[in-house]
Amino acid sequence: MRKSRTIFCIMLCLMLIINLAGFDALAEDSNLSNEAGSAAKSSPAESKKTDQTGSSADDAPDSTSGANTDTSSDNNSGANTDTSSGSGSTSGPASNSGVNTGSGSDNNSGANTGSSSDNNSGANTDSSSGSDSGNTPGLNPDPGSSGSDPEAGIPNTDGSLTDSPTSDSNDPDNPGSTDSENSAGELPGQMLTLEAPKLTAKAEDGTVSLTWTAVTGAQSYKIYQVSDSGLTLLTDTENTSYTHTVPKNNTTYRYIAGAAAEGAEEALSVEVTAVPRTKKPEKVTNFAGMDGEKKAVLSWSKTTGATGYYVYRYNSSKKRWEMIKQTTKTSYTDKSLKAGSTYKYRVAAFRTNKEETAVGSQTSTLSVSIKKTPGTKVYPMKYKATILSKAPCFSSKNGKKRAGYLAKGTKVTTINSGNGRYKIQLSNGKIYWVAKGRLKITASVWTSKDYSTSTKTNFVNAKGYKSPTKYLIWISQYTQRVMIFKGSKGNWKMIRSCRCATGTYLHKTPKGVFKITYKEKGWFYKTTYEKPIVHFKGANSFHSRIKNYKGGYADATIGKPRSKGCVRLYDEDINFIYKQCPKGTTVVSF
Repeated sequence: MRKSRTIFCIMLCLMLIINLAGFDALAEDSNLSNEAGSAAKSSPAESKKTDQTGSSADDAPDSTSGANTDTSSDNNSGANTDTSSGSGSTSGPASNSGVNTGSGSDNNSGANTGSSSDNNSGANTDSSSGSDSGNTPGLNPDPGSSGSDPEAGIPNTDGSLTDSPTSDSNDPDNPGSTDSENSAGELPGQMLTLEAPKLTAKAEDGTVSLTWTAVTGAQSYKIYQVSDSGLTLLTDTENTSYTHTVPKNNTTYRYIAGAAAEGAEEALSVEVTAVPRTKKPEKVTNFAGMDGEKKAVLSWSKTTGATGYYVYRYNSSKKRWEMIKQTTKTSYTDKSLKAGSTYKYRVAAFRTNKEETAVGSQTSTLSVSIKKTPGTKVYPMKYKATILSKAPCFSSKNGKKRAGYLAKGTKVTTINSGNGRYKIQLSNGKIYWVAKGRLKITASVWTSKDYSTSTKTNFVNAKGYKSPTKYLIWISQYTQRVMIFKGSKGNWKMIRSCRCATGTYLHKTPKGVFKITYKEKGWFYKTTYEKPIVHFKGANSFHSRIKNYKGGYADATIGKPRSKGCVRLYDEDINFIYKQCPKGTTVVSF
């Protein structure tokens, strides 16, 4: 802009010099014309001299040679004296051979053209006083004369241009401003040009993260979502990042970023796309299973971010994995299985978000064997034993007649224990009673097989067990199970079956009918602890497995004899008894 103004000023100076030179030549021609006119007059006495101020001395004008006071001139040969005072810009002379000295006041500081002139042969002297400050009375050249350009206007003394005689003013507030002046004068301002930002899109689960480069001169950025119907404004921000929350995943989203500033055209980026996808959940952990009564009981840990879980079972006939269950729980029981068969399972977590489902990795294969049940009979805990010395045997617990003698070292199995005589079974199946002191117990005899639900329920109802509370607990030492019933005498219904670990042959869990006596929060030792505690006979109680303070278990055995007479349970099972079964609840240990 500064360069343009400098060039413009130089052009004005050149035009002023050229026009001034034209004025001098025109003045000489005007003086010669005035002298010739004076000599041609018929009576020197009738012509009066003009004073040094340019005013006429003629007081009585006639129709041919007298001075006329008028704003316009016609074909009279006499001199016309203009006495009007101008206060605006004049329209400029026509084809006038004479010279008019203008004095109208406008925004120009230089000489102005006269109001009008015709083909007068005489000189016209303007005696009016103008209101322009700094005007120097002089000669205004005819636009048609040599050295002047009617399109460029008349230069004033301050370097500006007077309107061209044939141009109209376009600016009502500035009569001196015209289209021709704008074209030759100051150039219009240039519009600020912005660079387009570089947009990047990163797809997430349910969102798209948009970032873009900062643009010099940009005042804000607009982010648009592009569709077939056009652009939708998502945000107008001064930042260089934005996160768009999408309505659904697995869909292509298109975006454009625009840099904006006042006085600048918005610069748009190249279109980018992103496809948000649902994040897969982590792999399921702690997948475990156990056999039940013609069923497999499966369990696993909760997976963070999972909506639910798929349970798969292998179809050996079709040789493929099949999804058998969709669940939101962390356990599942597969029922109606064939006893004596082995089944294979897997579990995978899934996550559903924004109308899309993503499935995590499957667990390793877990095999569960469905064992055959021992039938409808219920058995007590058994122990292996050896005869310490020659021992008499009896056919009943309290019988006095000896049935015979057993030699030292004979291997037997006790099927009942207590004070006095033990009921034993020989390898040939025969059953006798032998004094406790004649036996050395060497091991426990138990099974991992479970009774059927109907066998368990029939057993407690047939025995006529009752409880002062609405709960009844049965410890089956032979099957290493704890069953919890709800109801009343003769109408008990099993609501929970739990694996347990009873006492070993060295520290037997007592047998008989007992009741819950009191509860404790836990037993806390130097490095280990067990909690909570529910007593049912003296120190014998239900409690958790032995845990370390630093985490993990000192002994996590479940499903076989392991304790010193107490009954160990999984956390969820002991907590159920601790919270739900009140003091006084009957406990049957058999």
